[in-house]
Amino acid sequence: MTTYRNAEERHTSGLAKLEEVAGTELKERFLENLRNVSPEFRDYVSDFIYGEIYSREGELDLLEKEQVTLVTLAAQGGLDYELRLHLRAALQLGISPARIADLFIQMSPYAGFPRGLSAILCLKDALSDVTTAEFVREHRR
Repeated sequence: MTTYRNAEERHTSGLAKLEEVAGTELKERFLENLRNVSPEFRDYVSDFIYGEIYSREGELDLLEKEQVTLVTLAAQGGLDYELRLHLRAALQLGISPARIADLFIQMSPYAGFPRGLSAILCLKDALSDVTTAEFVREHRR
């Protein structure tokens, strides 16, 4: 278990873990999107989810934690925005599209096939977003 001496350590650790999971671009977009709307909520997410849960030492490694997150979001349904963000993060971490699709197939009989289909379509969108972002970076002058 990771124990922090103070809130500043948890905050710093959370931001570092968020960047490790999502990459610099998604981390900065996340921080900016909430900066003027609710900095307090932004801090809850970065400090608790990433500073405590994702940074926690346990039996799951980072890739396994991200896969659990994908399946949990997909199974709940109606969380397409958050699911797409985590799909992009998972792809950036090196989790293959085939593995992600397999996770959603495995989930579907338990969470419902409409939720599985929605998750697969979010994966399609995330793959398109990642491909488009890579194309723009490679061809930027």
